[in-house]
Amino acid sequence: MFLEVIRINLKHLCNQGKEINEKSALPENASESGKAELLKQVAEERTKHEVENAELKSRIEELEKGRTDTVAENGGSGDDNEENKQEI
Repeated sequence: MFLEVIRINLKHLCNQGKEINEKSALPENASESGKAELLKQVAEERTKHEVENAELKSRIEELEKGRTDTVAENGGSGDDNEENKQEI
């Protein structure tokens, strides 16, 4: 469940990146300083989202590894753990 939430957030961030790219289309009559400022803002936003994406991907890998380790320790598939499902 938690991994699914992280995947949804990651997908949302990717969609935000696409929206930023679409919004960053420069109008033909924009001044050079206006273009430079817009490009700077887009670069900053892209960097911010790339860092967030990397952090989320890293967290997903950690959680999946932890889940795999736990399943291996318990000797099961991890899909039929009713006790944990009932706690949630």
